[in-house]
Amino acid sequence: MMRTRLAAIVVCAATALVVASPADAQMFTVTFLHTPPSEVVEGKDVEITGNIIGADQVSIAALMYRRPGGEFTVTELALVSGDRYRGVIPGKAVVPPAIEYYCYAVDFEGNRHVIFASEKKPQRVKVVSLEELARRAKVELPDEVKESRKKRHAKKKPKAEKRKRPAKKESTKVTAEICGGAALERCPLAVSVVDGDQILAGGYSTLAEVLDRMAGLSVSRTVSGGYRVSMRGVQGGADVLVLVDGQPLNHGYDGEVLFEFPAEAIERIEVVREPVTGLVGHGTVAGAVLVRTRRTGKPVASAAWGRFNHTRVHGSGGWEKGGVELGGQLQFVFDQGSNREVERDVLSGIGSDDPLSDVSNTPAPVDDFRMQLHAQLHGKLKDLGGGTLGWLGRYLWQRRGALIGKFDSLDSGSRLQQQLVQMGLDYRLPVVEKLNLYSRLDFDARFDSDRFQVIAGGEGHAYYPAQDPSQDPPVTVLLEDGLSESRSADVYRLSGAIGIDWLLPGGSDFGAEVASTYLRLGGIEYERSTGEVTCPQGGLLVQGYLLQCGTTTQPAAQRVTVDVLVKDYWKDMLVEGLDLLAAFRLQWASDYGIALGPQMAVGYNPWRWLGFRTSYSMSFRGPTMLELHQDAGFDPIRAVAGNPDLGPTTLHNWSAGLTSRLGTEGVSVSGRAAFFMSFVDGFISPVDPGGGTPRFRNDESVRLMGLELEAEATFGRRSRLLVNGSWFRARVEPAGGMQASYLTDVPQLRLNLVMDLE
Repeated sequence: MMRTRLAAIVVCAATALVVASPADAQMFTVTFLHTPPSEVVEGKDVEITGNIIGADQVSIAALMYRRPGGEFTVTELALVSGDRYRGVIPGKAVVPPAIEYYCYAVDFEGNRHVIFASEKKPQRVKVVSLEELARRAKVELPDEVKESRKKRHAKKKPKAEKRKRPAKKESTKVTAEICGGAALERCPLAVSVVDGDQILAGGYSTLAEVLDRMAGLSVSRTVSGGYRVSMRGVQGGADVLVLVDGQPLNHGYDGEVLFEFPAEAIERIEVVREPVTGLVGHGTVAGAVLVRTRRTGKPVASAAWGRFNHTRVHGSGGWEKGGVELGGQLQFVFDQGSNREVERDVLSGIGSDDPLSDVSNTPAPVDDFRMQLHAQLHGKLKDLGGGTLGWLGRYLWQRRGALIGKFDSLDSGSRLQQQLVQMGLDYRLPVVEKLNLYSRLDFDARFDSDRFQVIAGGEGHAYYPAQDPSQDPPVTVLLEDGLSESRSADVYRLSGAIGIDWLLPGGSDFGAEVASTYLRLGGIEYERSTGEVTCPQGGLLVQGYLLQCGTTTQPAAQRVTVDVLVKDYWKDMLVEGLDLLAAFRLQWASDYGIALGPQMAVGYNPWRWLGFRTSYSMSFRGPTMLELHQDAGFDPIRAVAGNPDLGPTTLHNWSAGLTSRLGTEGVSVSGRAAFFMSFVDGFISPVDPGGGTPRFRNDESVRLMGLELEAEATFGRRSRLLVNGSWFRARVEPAGGMQASYLTDVPQLRLNLVMDLE
């Protein structure tokens, strides 16, 4: 797919309005708090570590250093964890009499801000020579040290004055949050990142559209208008964990994801295309999608209108004073849909060509209507008890058509409604230098109300056979209002965690966490209605099944989980460029027992332009509440009975790949390649026992292998060319000696091309 954005083009189908406040309203008040060293030793690395107050406004941070009177050299001020950042001045630059440095940060709009000292007034640190250090200790320098210093000084000759070269333009470094903020090319996991500028340039409207353009992913619509995602061949919403600002977007009942989340609300998407149960948690059999929403103090508004009355409105802004930050955003979407007419479908003519017996609702239009409202508030209270308290509240309401709908019915009045309420609190406290204590409390509630117009009313589709015990043979009933089926469900989730981040000597970033989650399904209510027409006492005979009218309630259910996580990330272990990431998660769940999630990844970057990585992980995904508790009695045609004896699905994954990054001034080219093999056991799928109701079981195994390739070139101000492709092969092995087959309902070979020009 190719998308081109040229500033000079005015698109007739859409108009946009952007309102920005003056420069003094940007409220970028970021400070790098740390204690500068009073003096350092010649030839020794100098570590600059501290907390960036206001780190949520920072895209990247940098440390600039020089010898007095020389040119500044830039190095990354890397994110360690939370608000903690670390930079290193290499020992070869640390020579008497002093070293000077200052720090700056770049916000999410590309603006550069000084956060400590300045270029004109840098921080000066005295450098103690080895001779001075020996005199203080009242010892003699070793002879070999003296000799090497004499040779080094003897080789120095007067040099002709060179013309100063202009300082190179700093490029924005892409980091991987899953790897503790390390540069993307150094992360030993298969990670891809899309930022807010790329989302804006691509013209994407939903999270689903962004993900469908990424390597290793395939996003498609379901019959009822929802979405399903496949990552490296593993398909199912519950198998890919989607976190928005750390809170799950997956439904607590069936694990499905609300992929219509508005793209305007997103600042950054990080896709981890391999299992990360050990790092992120339950539900990452295939991988994880980490979404970060926009945080901006500058007021921004936009509006657009297009075909099918597609209307989009966006607004955001913020306020900050002293140690208090407040911000928010709002999006509204309306789309009438294409309402494309369908003359016939696969059900046309089933049973009989007589409309009285035909189960198809054709000819009729599809229904792709959608209305959505998303509102979000966030804030921070700094210097509270020595730490920082953050909070977030989100509300998302959506109502849409069923596209084709249940029983493959077309546009006949089906409406699906979802509401999401999320709230979160987090507190981070620096205990001692390089050791942070954090805690987190999250709550979310989902309220669903779905109504499917299974049989349309009106002439030609109004007659349906009915069963009445008092009459033999059964009579035919005129369904003037058709037949509708409704489902309403409430799901609540409360989770809390406490943990530590500890930057140990030698570049080790250690973390530990204990977390617990309470999930409650507040019951599901089903209703089948014939409108104003009285439903026969014996029910309706539909496709050979006798369906009862009225209301049925599925009992409430609950789950409690407790997680213990330990992780460590060693940078430059043993040799420079060698990184090791290790994690282990132990989970206990009240309804499926104990599950383990160990993980290890190794990355080696011998050169700046080339790196290698390999990883192994064992992940798990517990059964959803639907798979455990669904009652198939109300809908024997389509429903699958729950199974309370289900265990978790487990996956063993091995991956190997390489990364490359080349660049000159103004042009940067990067490439990534990965090969993977996955072994899924206990895959949860519906099994038909033969003549009875299908039931969920841990009966299938899946064997997968595949290859992913990515190449990206950035040039100019914000121009980009992206090419990615993926291929996989999946073999499904059912239990009981049944014949194996290959998975074919997911695209096995994909190629994407994206071009943004400015």
